[in-house]
Amino acid sequence: MISPSPVFHVVKAIASAVALCWAVAMASPSAVQAQGFELVGARPRGMGGAFVAVADDASATWWNPAGLPSTLVFDGVADFSALDSVPDRPIEAAGTAGQDRALLVAASFPVAALSYTRVHQWRLDPVPTAGPSGGRQEGGRVPTARSLLTQHFGVSLAQSLGDAVVVGVTARLVRGGVSSAAAASGPVDEAFDAAADASRVSSTRGDVDAGVLVRVARLRLGLSARNLAAPSFTDAEGVTWTLGRRVRAGVAVVADADRAGRQAWVVAADADLTRDDQVAGTWRGIGAGVERWMSGRRVAVRGGVEASTAGAARPAATGGVSVAVPGGFFLDVAGVAGAQRRRGWGLSAHVMF
Repeated sequence: MISPSPVFHVVKAIASAVALCWAVAMASPSAVQAQGFELVGARPRGMGGAFVAVADDASATWWNPAGLPSTLVFDGVADFSALDSVPDRPIEAAGTAGQDRALLVAASFPVAALSYTRVHQWRLDPVPTAGPSGGRQEGGRVPTARSLLTQHFGVSLAQSLGDAVVVGVTARLVRGGVSSAAAASGPVDEAFDAAADASRVSSTRGDVDAGVLVRVARLRLGLSARNLAAPSFTDAEGVTWTLGRRVRAGVAVVADADRAGRQAWVVAADADLTRDDQVAGTWRGIGAGVERWMSGRRVAVRGGVEASTAGAARPAATGGVSVAVPGGFFLDVAGVAGAQRRRGWGLSAHVMF
């Protein structure tokens, strides 16, 4: 516990977790484009994205900064993740497509963390078909491939409110830019390459994430909100890509009420409270997963399921493993495969002590 004087209870417990995650992100507004929770983290990906109430390693800087006191004295992570919805067919028949790549490097302590995240996203904006008497492309227009590259520099802080409640916040500077390229024909991935290579208009914005974690015996309840400032980036044509607010709630049961760091076993479930306009349709994710450590906490297996409660369900199965390697490191790998070519993978290296 902290005495009353230090920086007024850490600025009144970080403004009560940024006014309870901005009143649950303004009561969960309509769907927006966003950078979802599921973009980052091999462990969360292997557990079906059920991690808001777990958040016990350095990826808490992305998932829920209130989870930092659940980590060990030090946790460092380098994580690379990919999530695709890219049809194996040319643009003329693809309709829509999307691709995401994310890199997280973070170092965390029980009350503070530093993080760098690089997220590169691509979207294929289709052109509506003309009427029965017209051609495929309306008014001679062609689909457009768009690329958003953002770099996030974050500082995370967490503060306990009594014995059961922790609040946390991540303040970030986001350097981002949008580029685009016409995609008249050919493979989708070539169009995405052209968009990435096109001239990019970049700018810097501020942003804030906030989270709350309630710990009662072995039960964990979490609430986390991302992109509360909803930063926007605009390309040379005036097209804006906004990182919409995302709010996610979670529950978990863990093996040991008092242990910091990775638990011997975890059962968890998460649900999005906001919707995301993705290329395959509106997404409001729900997921559940388990994790089990064995062999003296040197090997772990995990699995889960995820789907959307808005639009098409698009269910997917997930799984992953962790293995201790010489030098005090752990390697985590994960994969996801589901309906409508929703597929992804993750790989991370951790050092913990």
